Amino acid sequence: LTGIKFISGKVVESPVVDGCNMYYECKVILKQKVDVNSVNPELNLDEEENGYTMYFGEIVAQYLRE
Repeated sequence: LTGIKFISGKVVESPVVDGCNMYYECKVILKQKVDVNSVNPELNLDEEENGYTMYFGEIVAQYLRE
């Protein structure tokens, strides 16, 4: 993505977007494959080649820009 810069997070290995006023760092606690046939049809999910995955996370750090 053009123009977006990243900096190292303080707790997790994933970077955070630079220039924000507040940062949240999360860790994945559960990932679940989604059966598109079990989802509300109003969402209009198409069958993707690799399917869909839903992630649940836990916020492990939250801090203001220094």
